Amino acid sequence: MRGVGWRGESGCGYKESVRANAIAFLMMLEADMSDTLRSITQNYWDQEQGLDERLRWYITHPHEQLGNKSLLEAELAEAERRGNLKAKPCTTLVLLVGHSLEPLLQSVCVYKPKKIVLLLNRKSYPVGPGKRPKKWYAYAEHFVEAVQILIEQHWPHCTIEWNIEFPGETGYQGYPVEDNPDAVFQKLVEVLRDEQDVVIDVTGGKKSMVSGAYMYAAYAGTRISYVDFDEYDPEYRRPYGYTCKIDGLSNPYKAFALREWERVRALYQRYQFRETKQILDGEIRPAMAKWPQNATEAVDLLSNILHFYDLWDSGNYREANVSLATLPRFNAPDAVTVLGPGWYEFQEDQISQRPRHFYADVRKVQVYVCDELARISRLIEYNEDYRSAFLRAAALNEVVLVARLVEYVDEGIRSDLLKALDERTPTASDLFEWLKDLTKPPKWKKMKMELPLKNKMNPWWTETKTAYNDKEGWREFLNHRNKLAHTYFSVPQKWAQDALAFVQANVEDFWGPIANMKVHTKALPWPELCELTGVAEFLPPSLRKKEA
Repeated sequence: MRGVGWRGESGCGYKESVRANAIAFLMMLEADMSDTLRSITQNYWDQEQGLDERLRWYITHPHEQLGNKSLLEAELAEAERRGNLKAKPCTTLVLLVGHSLEPLLQSVCVYKPKKIVLLLNRKSYPVGPGKRPKKWYAYAEHFVEAVQILIEQHWPHCTIEWNIEFPGETGYQGYPVEDNPDAVFQKLVEVLRDEQDVVIDVTGGKKSMVSGAYMYAAYAGTRISYVDFDEYDPEYRRPYGYTCKIDGLSNPYKAFALREWERVRALYQRYQFRETKQILDGEIRPAMAKWPQNATEAVDLLSNILHFYDLWDSGNYREANVSLATLPRFNAPDAVTVLGPGWYEFQEDQISQRPRHFYADVRKVQVYVCDELARISRLIEYNEDYRSAFLRAAALNEVVLVARLVEYVDEGIRSDLLKALDERTPTASDLFEWLKDLTKPPKWKKMKMELPLKNKMNPWWTETKTAYNDKEGWREFLNHRNKLAHTYFSVPQKWAQDALAFVQANVEDFWGPIANMKVHTKALPWPELCELTGVAEFLPPSLRKKEA
């Protein structure tokens, strides 16, 4: 076999080709490992065992797909490969214990302490539905037992002292504290009086406990740690352990604030407006009580714009349009300004207003279609919600088919058709059958009359590079839609991508290139949003620029 570089030449072309192939192969392996870890993590989350059994499985159960590593060991190996474990070991590790113990076990592996000080909420801890809450000391025992199991593993990158200490009071392991900053601060002053080389991990603590830990760290100059994650699952609302980042923060208040702004920027750029607003309002705004007035006003405006974008992204164009009137002028999505004034409105659980003769206005239909196409693309790219993406694409395809019907129907009955469409629309199967065949005028039972058509639809789906590109491919598309609507199963990414390509082909066959419609479907770039709201006045340049 002959190919580039196989004639013995010493030029750069062959070396570059080999290097590119090697990089591509490594990237493929990395993607496969991430998918495997994601799948096993979800399996772990779905388990209904008791807490001790779950943690033992997490620490010890080998997985062939992970090279016979346990989930915890594989998570740490992957985080280390990514360069996310930069923390240096310590002598004493303080852990604020919350409901998730897995990140704390990761922290123990990374810091390799000789002594672990557990701070627990004096109130009880829930351990599962239908089970009685645990007292603080009983909950601490679950973690101590998990650490003992961890010690027995002898992992090369996680060597923990056999005689690790768990100091406590009144004969128990750990210390109970009230759920307020002063109590945590005072307890740390008492417990750490003679300790050296201390790290305080605040990952598991409630906000009130975390504040006390930060105050102590600033007071004592103690290292502080936080286990952060690059990826959260929107369905389970939990982080993937293999994306953990563990590092010490030298300046607790300043570094933590910057970290939260980084999360705000990252989430905003992924169009997760509701989550962005929650962090801004719940974690950043309270810390700004003593900031200058213009800074708090800038954050208030940013919060209001995030609320506007959340309304828009959820399809509530009417409320978004009302909200827009209270904001400074900026380039808002066209769906809000064009569709908002006449869009759906609810009174309690009933539709009180709806668009009338929606399909009569081609521009409005195009704006809606383009906005939905962009939303479907985001569901695939950012949310990895392939099921929702497919179903939205299928629904949008019917909208385009109805728009075709209105365009192709004889003008003499178009008005009657529009009135009928205000109440309901034909089925997708009927629309395909009617529009692709002119041998006889279709008859819609809703109107009790024939619908003579001037044009027929080209079989545009046969020109797509999808699984639906044969003559009867539209039937398979509808079959997939019906299965998803009535059966719950995991949807492959390829299905969602094909569904998006399917409806895009329909749109462009009908109206021409999507880009030529010139519909604005994006949120403001992060740097422009910073300038508009005024947060650029106090955010450092590194947090104002667009994240790479």
